[in-house]
Amino acid sequence: TDLQALLESLQKEKSRQVLLEGQVNGHLQGHLDEIYHLKQNLACTKERIVYLSCERAKEIWSWPQDILCHLTSLLLTLATVLLVLLSGTCACPLLLHLRLHTCTMLLLLGLSTLAWQKWHAISAPEWQAWVPSRWRWFARASRPPPKGP
Repeated sequence: TDLQALLESLQKEKSRQVLLEGQVNGHLQGHLDEIYHLKQNLACTKERIVYLSCERAKEIWSWPQDILCHLTSLLLTLATVLLVLLSGTCACPLLLHLRLHTCTMLLLLGLSTLAWQKWHAISAPEWQAWVPSRWRWFARASRPPPKGP
């Protein structure tokens, strides 16, 4: 009977050991799966950071080019204005001798500068309201089509 009791207790211990081993394996597999997902998330995050840093570097390198384009445009505009002023001065020397003519030239220059700055702020319908139709280069195209056949 002692032998039988020992065998029963040994079988109970063995079954309990198998059960505990299964539970430990389950927990271990859960932790391994979690580690795998964390590694995947880390790799995705690293890839995203590399991509964003490359995009930021592209933006940073494009800024000097944009500034250079704007500076070139500004210099060309200033050169154009200077040439227009110089040619206007050379073409109309009599207008600069009288004060009234000089003030008129400066007023026209100021108005043209203001119009140049506000050119893009004024919408097309507002320009069409102020400019007569015979002055518009597209006036012929804006006429309604002739009636059908």
